[in-house]
Amino acid sequence: MATIERRKSHGQKVYYAKVRIKGQAQSATFHSWSEARKWTQEVEAEILDGRHAPMRHTLSELIDRYMAEVLPQKKPSTILTQRAQLLWWESHLGHCALYDITPSRILDCRAKLRCSNGTTNRYTAVLSHVFTVALEWQWCQENPVRRLRKLREPKSGHTTLAQ
Repeated sequence: MATIERRKSHGQKVYYAKVRIKGQAQSATFHSWSEARKWTQEVEAEILDGRHAPMRHTLSELIDRYMAEVLPQKKPSTILTQRAQLLWWESHLGHCALYDITPSRILDCRAKLRCSNGTTNRYTAVLSHVFTVALEWQWCQENPVRRLRKLREPKSGHTTLAQ
């Protein structure tokens, strides 16, 4: 079954299309309703005919592309920090397919970070942005990081280890 929703993204009207048939779900975003409708019809037909294979990118592939295309656009000091954070995530979850990365899996990895709640939140924030970009690239269907709560950060001047 296909659904198309009108949404706003970065101040522009977009159409979010989703097809869910036979346990498979695919989604994409389009600038016009007609493009979204055409895509849903094609994907529905491919799934029903057994010709549709969803993309199976790994987090490692996503992080590599993100570091090549998105990270260079940031400030040099940000690049160094976020590159180290992304490499940490890649070492822990890089082998996983994007559809296998769940909030609980992220929580398990996040628990391995031995740093302040604020630093842990920054690691999680960069991973969330990577998944947001992956949605734009149509590499995944959701951002699993968005379903996590941020850790409580103490008021300035205090540090606490992540729990």
